[in-house]
Amino acid sequence: MKINLNVLQLYKQASPTIKASLWFVACSVIQKGLSFITVPIFTSIMPVEEYGHFSLFQSWLSVILIFATLNVHFQVYNNGALKFQSHTDEYVSSLIGLSWFVSCVLFLFFALFHKSWTPITGLPLHWMLYMFLDCTMMMPYNIFLCRERMSNSYKSVVFITLLNIFSITLLGLYMVSTHNGTADSRLLSTVICEVVIGLILFSFLFRLGKKLYNKIIWKYVLHLAIPLLPHYLANIVLSSLGNIMISKYCGNDKLALYTVAYSLGMLMQIVVNSVNAAINPWIYRTMEKENYRELRKGTGILYIIMAVLTILPTVLGAAYIRLFMNPSYYEAAELIGIIAASSYFTYLYSIILVFELYYEKTKYTSTASVIAAIVNAALNYFGIRFWGYKSVAYVTLICYILLALVHYYFLDKICTANKISISKIVDANLICIVGIVVCILAFLISSFVKGLSF
Repeated sequence: MKINLNVLQLYKQASPTIKASLWFVACSVIQKGLSFITVPIFTSIMPVEEYGHFSLFQSWLSVILIFATLNVHFQVYNNGALKFQSHTDEYVSSLIGLSWFVSCVLFLFFALFHKSWTPITGLPLHWMLYMFLDCTMMMPYNIFLCRERMSNSYKSVVFITLLNIFSITLLGLYMVSTHNGTADSRLLSTVICEVVIGLILFSFLFRLGKKLYNKIIWKYVLHLAIPLLPHYLANIVLSSLGNIMISKYCGNDKLALYTVAYSLGMLMQIVVNSVNAAINPWIYRTMEKENYRELRKGTGILYIIMAVLTILPTVLGAAYIRLFMNPSYYEAAELIGIIAASSYFTYLYSIILVFELYYEKTKYTSTASVIAAIVNAALNYFGIRFWGYKSVAYVTLICYILLALVHYYFLDKICTANKISISKIVDANLICIVGIVVCILAFLISSFVKGLSF
């Protein structure tokens, strides 16, 4: 009882940022836990080919989203939220208006030239309608989360996130089980939930902001967002190009195997994203106050915590596949450790990227991502042809390490230009030591799993 009281007292005394981070992480754990339960169900109901087709749609959606929404709900949001903090509601509704305008223009283009795009994507024509609804209805949801996180209003974030998670999952299970496990039923269930939640949140946000167009806000956001498009696109290349190439050269059955390995390997990525969502506004405020000592200490602790979290999937993933999944997926187990190591370097570069965006050096951000994407495309092209789909996991790790190194180089240039020692902001020695340990453990565990008789 004494321990429980002490924990409760510590929680009550914690800062709003810490409380928000804890709730965002808890929400992410619930989300991933639900995924743990449902992935074996979906893979048992859906044929491997259908599950691979669903994965292909997700890969293309991640590419289309960049151009359809300009990703204004990502890093750009924080910059604008500080600049227009006296007009937050109008800023939020204007972002929705901007993203919807761009989405409509893009999908009008798709509609006019759909005969050319269908063979390229390999997706049915009506799935492009699903993509359009996804792109437009996800924006009120995503921007609402950004608005609440910026003010550390975690209760509303947790409620909306859990509502979205459970509705998509439950309706998805129902529709897939009643429609012969088709990918179409899985996608339709997701779209229905996103449209309903998106419309509700849009009506709420528009009632507060009352404007979908504000020339000053649109101009400022476009000034930051457009130079970041190569960065976002390059990141999709890093995470999704391998999937598309596996589908083309190895087949959707191999894509299904890699998708399962990737989802388990990146198990903690959703926790990482939640921590980033809570910690990024804190980094902005700390940089503004020039409290570099607190910044270095806080990020250093997070590097160690995230390293531990990224190792967990390498230990648990293989057992999970063996115990709960169809034997046709056993082959994916040996890739989990390599993919998991990549998520540490993803977190590492994402923290450095915040500093680049704080100083509005978006060209550095895009340059680093484009370099890594080019290397990724080249290595995947040759790797898949000579070593098969498993090479994509190793290429992913190599490219995320490269991305972290290039971002560090650009951060050093930014610090020099602003007469700040980079050692005041990040601990390079700690980063290197932890990164090496993560890679060694990942390779050892993956080798051990490969040697097991599945």
